[in-house]
Amino acid sequence: MRRFIILIVFCMIQLSTYAQISIDAELGAKLDGKTKFQDIKTTVWSHLTNKLTTLDKKDSIARKSILRQMKMWNRQFWINEYYTNEKGEVDPQSKVIMNALAKRNREKPKEGSRTQAEGWVSNGPMINSDPGRGRELMIAFHPF
Repeated sequence: MRRFIILIVFCMIQLSTYAQISIDAELGAKLDGKTKFQDIKTTVWSHLTNKLTTLDKKDSIARKSILRQMKMWNRQFWINEYYTNEKGEVDPQSKVIMNALAKRNREKPKEGSRTQAEGWVSNGPMINSDPGRGRELMIAFHPF
């Protein structure tokens, strides 16, 4: 009996600490059929902010759940904003990456020189026209 109680307590702790965020049915119904990025973003934010405003400031557990959902959605919006096409729909990431690689290969010059195009230019700290004195905070490279 003691082992059974320990098992039940262990299972309850595991279920209560489940970190996956799920979409509630009400939001899923609102998102059903929407394909445009801006429509989805507006719907999600309005739904979550409305839920947050209906809660009392002292209801920290429910507010924490909604804030976690907002964080998850914000991350997804930030990532998928780059993959949005001209029609406002989100393309699969692999498709966008493969198209970019194909475009780069088409535009790459056939006979390219692998030597450095320009000489180094010192943009570092100079004191009394004496380069090299002081602190370098960063080194920047031009991509081309």
